[in-house]
Amino acid sequence: MKRFFLSGVVIAMLWACGSSSNGGNQPDATTTDSVTDTVPGTDVVTDTAPATDTVTDTVPGTDTTPGTDVATDTAPGTDTTPGTDAATDTAPGTDTTPGTDVATDTAPGTDTVTDTAPATDTVTDTATDTDTSTDSSQPPAAHFTSPEGIAASGSIIFVADPAAAYDSNQGKMTYGQSHLVVIDASQSGFPVIKDIQADAKNLQTVTIGNGTLCAVASGTATYDMSSGKMTPDSPGKLYCMAPDSDHFTTAIDLPLSQTNKTVGLPASIVMLGNFVYIGSGTAPAVYKVDMSSKTVVKGADNPIWVISNANTQQQGMIKLITDGTKLYALDFNTDSIFSIDPSTDVVRPLGQFGDDPDKMEGPIAGLISKMDHKIYTVMSVGNSLWQITPSPFAAKKIGATGSAPNAMAEYMMFKSMFIANSMDNNISQYSLMSNKVTTYAALDPGADPWDLVITKVNRKPMMFVTAYMEKDVYAFDMNAHGATLAGKIK
Repeated sequence: MKRFFLSGVVIAMLWACGSSSNGGNQPDATTTDSVTDTVPGTDVVTDTAPATDTVTDTVPGTDTTPGTDVATDTAPGTDTTPGTDAATDTAPGTDTTPGTDVATDTAPGTDTVTDTAPATDTVTDTATDTDTSTDSSQPPAAHFTSPEGIAASGSIIFVADPAAAYDSNQGKMTYGQSHLVVIDASQSGFPVIKDIQADAKNLQTVTIGNGTLCAVASGTATYDMSSGKMTPDSPGKLYCMAPDSDHFTTAIDLPLSQTNKTVGLPASIVMLGNFVYIGSGTAPAVYKVDMSSKTVVKGADNPIWVISNANTQQQGMIKLITDGTKLYALDFNTDSIFSIDPSTDVVRPLGQFGDDPDKMEGPIAGLISKMDHKIYTVMSVGNSLWQITPSPFAAKKIGATGSAPNAMAEYMMFKSMFIANSMDNNISQYSLMSNKVTTYAALDPGADPWDLVITKVNRKPMMFVTAYMEKDVYAFDMNAHGATLAGKIK
């Protein structure tokens, strides 16, 4: 019988699951002053101090006595000193270029004298220059703190980020603002197009099915070093919406239980019909939520117990897998697999597997292959890939993976499965054709790949991998035997 305990690696995983502007007026262009007598005559008064005309009369004055210039302009503005024009321009020029005065007098008259005092532009620019340039010297804002679960709807990628960090002073994980980051992989540079916030702590997992996206905030838990037990201390929450929504449209609380105190930290999620099933991260138990009525049918008080003789003190971590019809549960602590009847919630143990019956090897991820319809799972502590036949039960070790495998996905076009190895910082490929596990793609040292999803973008297969410690998402172009890094989303 396997020992019921959590390894240091698993504990760490559980904890983690947790302008420029142009302005100023410019001087006017030089203008010329002229007013011509409309009645010819001899001007017998000579200007002894010819004045400079800074503004042109809008209606030239008329001499009433030929030869003698003593008349007063009939238009507003009177020459009080012969030769000096004191009238004001009543038709201001129009600025056609902000800051530059190119106005023309609307009253005719040819300027023959140069303005010695250029006019001042008194018209205020109404157009404000807008700085449309980007400051390329500043790095873009980071979108991720601790990216974990990932899902795809076509070329739109969804990443759950619990904003988790380890506080060395308190000796525990802390959680900031949980959010769901949405990426458009069809655009150059893989831009983030939405950032949807969640009000519960520790948003870890996300899945899409039947035209609905659902994500789970697990809440938090505390690890007791003396007893080796993980105890949930805050509730979780289920969020759902249409994949094209800008916000979560459904939020359902997953409260803690005063009776079953080990049941909590909901994380692993599958959708089956009108129901959502969520595995507990601290007990061998499963939540069941009716999406038609938006109610918790099986919660922490009355969960689906995966292990029939489980008690309120037993620890466990459940990973759920489905093919849309059948439902299975893997228990990390006992290296066991169970079937759950969706119509009755009856649990049937299928068997136990692993290299050593006395050591916990930790099945942490799995899938039902669309190619051969068998169950495949990876052992996080045992670093291995297993194939399981439910009935009659049979378990077969395929081979070694990288160190600390954490997630897996299948791509039928390549007849292969792909495994994220957290501690080796790479992706393994298992080919059903060759029956071999090989290294497929590498991440940077310390990246800590957490989850992966495969989807077609612009008709080409791509793989997206969350890098928990590196705080970004890798985008790979895929081919049958290797991958090329297409970029990182920060």
